[in-house]
Amino acid sequence: MSGLAIWASVWSLAWGCARREVEAQDVCSEIAFSISNHTLFCTDDSEAANAAYEDFAARYACAIPEDADSSALSGGLECAVAVRQLSCDLTSAFGSDYDQWLQHADDRCAAAIVRQNGDPLAAKQELPDAQ
Repeated sequence: MSGLAIWASVWSLAWGCARREVEAQDVCSEIAFSISNHTLFCTDDSEAANAAYEDFAARYACAIPEDADSSALSGGLECAVAVRQLSCDLTSAFGSDYDQWLQHADDRCAAAIVRQNGDPLAAKQELPDAQ
């Protein structure tokens, strides 16, 4: 087999693997990973990051329907990116009140995530004053 044929085979295999459809649960998992990643970034504590992921996964559920269109999926991914861009001061001030993390990150987060019991996220609050 020529070098070109090998390269074409590898490329088509890689292309086929990369074309998996993004599903709603993938997007919601990415938001949970963003919470964990940002916790690690702000605290440099991997145990706290793992605990944040577990806590978030236990308390929140995906609100994006399985048959969601690309704009709903895109909004959820934008939420995940926005969570990673929150200030460490804000996330430290709100601690494990992930409703506030999500409300401060991006308006689209409220359409992607609900509490486990189906309730919507709490209303956005102002950043508490520093003690």
